[in-house]
Amino acid sequence: MRPALKAFAAVLALLLDASCANLARADWRDDIGTFRIGIVAEPGAGNTVPGLALLTDAYTKALGMKVEFVVAATIRR
Repeated sequence: MRPALKAFAAVLALLLDASCANLARADWRDDIGTFRIGIVAEPGAGNTVPGLALLTDAYTKALGMKVEFVVAATIRR
């Protein structure tokens, strides 16, 4: 097989694989709706976390879906 044809076949295979992965990814995002992440605030801070809006924005962009952080004030043991 010619090198150019091999390269074309490899690129085509990668593109097909990527498009199939995008189809599968959309399903679980639609099923979940909102991706929730639980975190614990610093002692004495109540349920506030500095920079949480930036973190939420970063996760939303990375996952491509709505993200919500659930902040716990303390850990009970």
